[in-house]
Amino acid sequence: MRLDDLREYGLPSRLIDRWRERQGERLLSIQRKAVQRGILDTSVYSRFLICAPTGSGKSFCAELALAQALMKRRKVILVFPLKALAEQKYRQLRQTYEPLGLQVIISTADRPEFEDAFNRVEYNIAITIYEKLDRLLTAHLDVLQNIGLIVLDELQSVFEPGRGEVVERLLIKVTSAAYQPTLIGLSAVITEGSEAGQQLAEWLGATLIEDSVRPVDLLRGIAVNNVWRYRSFNTGTEGEEPMAIGEESDRFDGVMDSLVAMSEPTLVFLKSRRETVAAALEVASRVGWPPAAETIAILVEDEESYLTRTLRQTLSRGVAFHNSDLTHTQRMAIENGFIAGEIRLIISTTTLSVGIDLPASTVYLETVKYRAGCYGSRPGLVPISRAEFDNMTGRAGRLTARAESEPGRAVVIARSEFERDVLWQTYIKPGQFGFVEEPNPGLAAADWLLDLIVCGIVSGPQSAEALARRRLDCGRDITLDSSRFSKSIDVLVDSGFVARESLPQVYQPTSLGRTVALAGLTVEQANYYLRRLHDDIPACLLEWLFLALSGPGWQPPPGLLSQSEHFGRAVESVAAQRLIEPHQLRWLGWPSEQEGPLSFAQTCALKASLLLDDWSRGEGSLLLEERYQIPLGQIQHLGETAAYLLTSVLKLAGCERGTNGIGNPEQGWVFSVRYGLPFCLADCFFRFRECLNRADFLTLFRAGITGLTHLLACPPEELNTVAISERKIQQINEKCKSLKLEVDMEQVVLRDPAIGPRLSKIAAIPQSIEVDGESDGERYLVKIDGFPVRLTGKSFKYFTKLAWSRVHRDAGWIYKEDIEVGFNQARYLYRMKHEVADSLGHTWPIYENNRLGYYRLMADPSRIKLNQSRLKEHPDYEVRSLFESGGGQTIN
Repeated sequence: MRLDDLREYGLPSRLIDRWRERQGERLLSIQRKAVQRGILDTSVYSRFLICAPTGSGKSFCAELALAQALMKRRKVILVFPLKALAEQKYRQLRQTYEPLGLQVIISTADRPEFEDAFNRVEYNIAITIYEKLDRLLTAHLDVLQNIGLIVLDELQSVFEPGRGEVVERLLIKVTSAAYQPTLIGLSAVITEGSEAGQQLAEWLGATLIEDSVRPVDLLRGIAVNNVWRYRSFNTGTEGEEPMAIGEESDRFDGVMDSLVAMSEPTLVFLKSRRETVAAALEVASRVGWPPAAETIAILVEDEESYLTRTLRQTLSRGVAFHNSDLTHTQRMAIENGFIAGEIRLIISTTTLSVGIDLPASTVYLETVKYRAGCYGSRPGLVPISRAEFDNMTGRAGRLTARAESEPGRAVVIARSEFERDVLWQTYIKPGQFGFVEEPNPGLAAADWLLDLIVCGIVSGPQSAEALARRRLDCGRDITLDSSRFSKSIDVLVDSGFVARESLPQVYQPTSLGRTVALAGLTVEQANYYLRRLHDDIPACLLEWLFLALSGPGWQPPPGLLSQSEHFGRAVESVAAQRLIEPHQLRWLGWPSEQEGPLSFAQTCALKASLLLDDWSRGEGSLLLEERYQIPLGQIQHLGETAAYLLTSVLKLAGCERGTNGIGNPEQGWVFSVRYGLPFCLADCFFRFRECLNRADFLTLFRAGITGLTHLLACPPEELNTVAISERKIQQINEKCKSLKLEVDMEQVVLRDPAIGPRLSKIAAIPQSIEVDGESDGERYLVKIDGFPVRLTGKSFKYFTKLAWSRVHRDAGWIYKEDIEVGFNQARYLYRMKHEVADSLGHTWPIYENNRLGYYRLMADPSRIKLNQSRLKEHPDYEVRSLFESGGGQTIN
């Protein structure tokens, strides 16, 4: 079947032409099967499970369905297990579909700029990860009415311990809702004819589409005693051939000569980060390959870290290492360099094992990895699963535009013939899909129930029992009998997360319960944090960080704390020097009578908190790496995890003290912990992050540029003196010109003397505004031209913040995240506008929007009065905090 044959399904020619540029003329085997089984049928919304080997083209099957959903004017969401996969797919889909006028967005923790659009379903194609979509559906299940297709990549994740339960819950929400979008699951490691594929398809009510043929064959085998025994993936044919591997096979020294002599792109998977660096250095010292010049150029301008110099050294010979110690920028540069062909060899941990499309000719791999234990000791070696083996070996022999008939090769080194037989039986011989069980408590029944009560799927005992019958039987503890169900509901009610009404019995989430579910916390985590907050409220960022990281559920990264640091109490000593107040020491776990060290977990949390406190203050990366002996990539990941937990804890605290969301100082903490920058640079960061790194932003800050307004006002000649590369300065100047033009276009109507008076008359801009704050039930007083307008609590908070900014800030602009953290500021501003209009009887625009996320009250600041004495006693913490420091009755 050819691509042109798809025209009969009503697909537009321009879309087929775009596909042809990327896919070629003909459909692959699994793609033909998908078309024949109805994936392009527009008459109904369907469900499909597509199981095919890596490199077989199954992802394009999802794009076929994507086209039909877009033709029906519906939205599409593609869901991935990892942010790296989501980023790669985002880049690919933008290249294909944005030239057609389609909006493609990505929503992950690293991409907050698309948060609003994702939550309001303002896109054509959205890319996200499992946890993000699960959280969105908990908050707004009705968004499904706008979705025509959901694609879930690597759907075998549903069988994984721990994470699989989140994926299962997401699927239950989608399949139980009143709206029924088309659902497509993709998997490369659930093999054709396996029980897992049949079971999952039956559970989903999906059409199972399977294929076992790769477009480029893959020979996988075990080498020992200078002989490589292999098996063809496509035909099952077995064979042997000589392979010089030497005697030190467990350290890959035996294949070093083969790596040095190879000419095709190669991947090597080793068990530890340290070994990947050592092996890359050794290979680089023995080859004379051309340097990866473009990759090196990217890294030269990246933020400096101790691994950067080593990485540039190996890249000078076309060799790279890839592990979790590297930053996101470094990893992406290496991946792109390998795809471009300037990097010949990558030596990696399992960070490259899943999904990243890196076409290699040969893969060498070890079949063990390090995994943390359950009791805080150092990680130990465990076997990789069959699914991990299939993913890693599947990197070899990938189909490309210049693919040849030569099959890919995947080689495992054994130390004896006995080990070869064991490895052959475990990984090479055809067998059933499965995972090595990992120690993970998973989600408790109470966690499940709370989430599904909040989203509205569970409203009482009957719907809960129906839910229990719908769970996937895959070896986990899925029973939810009446006794266990009653106990779980009792836990939720006793915790104050659910209100139980009788006759008939109905469950309603409390505001605290909604906060817990929407924050993604487990019941155990939430109760821990609430107990600590009930005893005392942290007084500084370090204490908040320790609270967030000391709770259940946080797993410290491997190598964060050495045994000598723990038993030598070095971390406690640093904390004691920084926090000299006795109550602060008690907050961090020091009872006055304690003589021994903190527990291993507590010390890990304390060290991470100290590190992130320094990171958030803008300490240099090299200094932090040296001080805490943690590489920059791990620091960035730690900041991301801590920022998520800190946000959740702050929301709980806000709910407990009766405020909405997070206060302004606390919001700044979250940004600083996540990105290691002062909060005043947030607006700059999200607009210039594509061309500047953290060190660049800190350089601008030290040069006196403390925000977007300062940067836009900075003359180019002055900016040229800042210690940033000439290329980046040019990019900043070009971006500033664009931003200034957008702001000027938006404000021209206010400056033009010919337009201004007419606008004032039509819009009826008031001559006096008084934010009084007098309460009347749940409404609060604002006087507009002397006329009383009583606003609901949230509208009053929005109006007050706009008025306060108009009075106190030079230009009066306030960023949307300063109005309220979250995703729905535009919705609530719209509601506020209509509350005012309904009271006044005419339309006053109230605010301006510069389309950069900034808002301003449309009024003369000299005509605004703020009743400070009343507002500093206001029940909303965010309103109160604006006025608590000042004096006087009324200010303007």
